[in-house]
Amino acid sequence: MALPYRPQQVRLGAVIAVAIAAGLGVWLGTRGSDHPARIVPLGGATGKQVVPITATGLETLASVLARPIYWAGQMPGATYELTRLADGQVFLRYLPAGAKAGANIEALTVGTYPVKDAFAATQRIAARPDSVGVPVTGGAIAFYARSAPSSVYLAFPGSNVQIEVYDPLPAQARKLVTTGQIVTVG
Repeated sequence: MALPYRPQQVRLGAVIAVAIAAGLGVWLGTRGSDHPARIVPLGGATGKQVVPITATGLETLASVLARPIYWAGQMPGATYELTRLADGQVFLRYLPAGAKAGANIEALTVGTYPVKDAFAATQRIAARPDSVGVPVTGGAIAFYARSAPSSVYLAFPGSNVQIEVYDPLPAQARKLVTTGQIVTVG
């Protein structure tokens, strides 16, 4: 007996397939509780595979993964580009209108990293002499390194996720964090 065709199952399968394909992703340098990864511009490097995704597709992916993915919300005219690594790291890059996924341009990127006790790990790194605290609400902690001011790291109490907000304009990355615009998808 044939099963009925279910478009939602096909879409879900497509989202999962896209996420797996994107998993061939991004060189991030060292990764660990005391070494936050740095977002590197995703475009133009050989061997990097990235995929465009819609806001709806991103919500579906977050639901399928059953864990938070952070972003800066919808931005009119932006094209969203997703990279997901096998270790669970997810990157969402906001490309300007007309730019294609994989374009060799620097753009706002929000990285979501699974880190055990991310709040404590982020606190330790924020206490280093090169770190500059960024004021946030809700008991969260945020900082950037003086040597890399375009990346702001953020973690919430009780969370196992560290967030990185990268923008070529350091003030813009800090503004997105301090104004509470970095939220979970969905």
